[in-house]
Amino acid sequence: MKVIQYLIPDCAAGTLKMLMVLLGVSFLSGCQVLQSIDKGLYDVAEAVTETDRVTGQRALSTANRSQQIAQGNQYVEKMLQDERKKGRRVDAALDARQYQRLVRIFDRIHPVSHLRQERWKPVLIDRDSFNAFTTGGTYIVVHLGLMKQLNDAEVAAVVGHEIATVNLHLLMPYSKSVSLMYIISKGLKEWQNKEVENQKRV
Repeated sequence: MKVIQYLIPDCAAGTLKMLMVLLGVSFLSGCQVLQSIDKGLYDVAEAVTETDRVTGQRALSTANRSQQIAQGNQYVEKMLQDERKKGRRVDAALDARQYQRLVRIFDRIHPVSHLRQERWKPVLIDRDSFNAFTTGGTYIVVHLGLMKQLNDAEVAAVVGHEIATVNLHLLMPYSKSVSLMYIISKGLKEWQNKEVENQKRV
């Protein structure tokens, strides 16, 4: 400040001090404006993202979890109604030993998953195929054929995989994820049919 006082006359030095104070005040108020803008951007980011339950990082989300559960469960509950209408048994009524085994394995995996706070239910359906799926809700549907072909560790891996795929459903709209699941299952079914035909030829 002494250098400035030496170079500028006394009256100008007072003006300069006042100018520096004003600059300091405007800088600080500019910081407040920037903080306000920053908070607004943060609020927008909060509205379109959620904390990934696996990584703990913020991730883009196009559906909230409540909607996802409602839609996913509605699909499975309709499927179960259709199964019963067709006279097909499910769960313990289908195969008590395999269903108890599925529940026992599920009860070891679910409590350590990222969705442990949700009430999930494993479902066993009468299919010979090697398949299991979730529709983004709180059901995991497992085909009897898969249970008969896998040991406990392998079933646990399938259950863990299906629970983990719920995050995939959050990232894409429900209809797209169901369409993707349908396309994949259709492709797997065709591949299985070709494998069966090839085995018959041998």
